[in-house]
Amino acid sequence: MTRTRFHQGLEELKQRLLIMGGLAEQAVDRAVQAYVTRDLPMCHKVLEDEKTINASEREIDEIAVDLLAMQQPMARSAIPVFSDQD
Repeated sequence: MTRTRFHQGLEELKQRLLIMGGLAEQAVDRAVQAYVTRDLPMCHKVLEDEKTINASEREIDEIAVDLLAMQQPMARSAIPVFSDQD
């Protein structure tokens, strides 16, 4: 993987992280508002939107692992990096 491609991958990772962070921030704001106003439909909306955030997190994890794997000189040396993932 060339450095240019690696940096493009990092930029994609950054953009996706920013989007996911924005979604999480909105979810927290909605959750607080739902709690304060005791708005049950809004609580359900927050829970439903969490699926999108979780899916985004999984995609980000995949991109990060791929970027790391492509930078490893040997597959064997990548094992300690990936063995701690949940």
